[in-house]
Amino acid sequence: MVLRDDTINQTMLVPMDLRNLIPEDHPCYFIKNVVDQIDCSQANRVFADKPGEFAYPRELLLRLILMSVFDGGLSSREIERKTRTDIAYMYLAGMQHPSYRTIARFKVDYPDLIDESFKTTIKIAKEEDLVKIHHVSLDGTKIKAKTSMNKLTNEQQLKIMKQHLKESIELDEEDMELGEESGKDVISINDSDACFMKNKKGKWEFDYNGQIAVDDYKGIILASYITNNPTDYYELIPLMEQVQSNLSEIYDETPVNYQVSADNGYFTDMNNEYLEQNGFDGYISSRKLSREQKKYNLSDKPFAKDNFFYDNEMMTYIRPLGQPIYKISEYTYKNKSRISHWTKECKTCPMQLFCSKGNRCRVIQDYGIPSKIRMQ
Repeated sequence: MVLRDDTINQTMLVPMDLRNLIPEDHPCYFIKNVVDQIDCSQANRVFADKPGEFAYPRELLLRLILMSVFDGGLSSREIERKTRTDIAYMYLAGMQHPSYRTIARFKVDYPDLIDESFKTTIKIAKEEDLVKIHHVSLDGTKIKAKTSMNKLTNEQQLKIMKQHLKESIELDEEDMELGEESGKDVISINDSDACFMKNKKGKWEFDYNGQIAVDDYKGIILASYITNNPTDYYELIPLMEQVQSNLSEIYDETPVNYQVSADNGYFTDMNNEYLEQNGFDGYISSRKLSREQKKYNLSDKPFAKDNFFYDNEMMTYIRPLGQPIYKISEYTYKNKSRISHWTKECKTCPMQLFCSKGNRCRVIQDYGIPSKIRMQ
């Protein structure tokens, strides 16, 4: 066996094709394919015939941004560093080295090009028969903000806090009826857009709420965005509208009447009405169903409202002991229709003391609209 020479300081006299050093299945090729389908000519035309240094092509910067997203969302400084150290980034940048400031400005100034690249991935997936649009699933997840909870405030920061507190009061008034706090009364000084939220581990921290819609056939992402709303109550409609908008660009006729599923974080009157009115086949878990699936507290409270089963055919509730509730009365509270279910048989029921807690009869109230009841 012969020992190879150490060629660390070898000078290359012949130009090298970087693609010879990159595996054939590397995602940088897919990213190049995506950007090649996006028209950046109008964005590039802004820099034509202007004094100063040459501007980098928008395609070049877009390729770097997309590659950084694939690698987990790198900072602009890290992207600049990788154009000198990572072969894939060198290839996408054509061996050029834009500064982190240039990259950061591109993110702010050209969100439309970034959005267009996302839509192009859906288009490519459709062409490759990876999208069927039979069932779309929605979900949200908490993404930790890069900010500290312990910072001193100055006069300007106090003004920001007052403004956010005012907004939080308005938001909390809306959330009161939904039974969940917004968390907006606590803000971050470093990142005033971040909101104080409880993550999946039950820990409170400054987070963002990432929303996503996925086609169930191959898991292709159809829509996504970030919000600082700590709940999912208000996110179903904008998420579905983004799905429909993206699909309208790749289908001659926008698909409708497909299944849409989500967890109980999206279970509101407004969302149920929206799905019905727009022809979607919705499946949103209610809090009651979630508690049943998790067997949460059901054995300890056998006469809790969650243990009263709603019969769709009889249009009334079935008591835990098996008898239906026949009495129904309607009334209006805060301009919203309410329905009460009750029965006189409670007076002779041996479980009255445990079920109605000493009252003459147990009353089950429906706070939802008909579409919400049908969803249940």
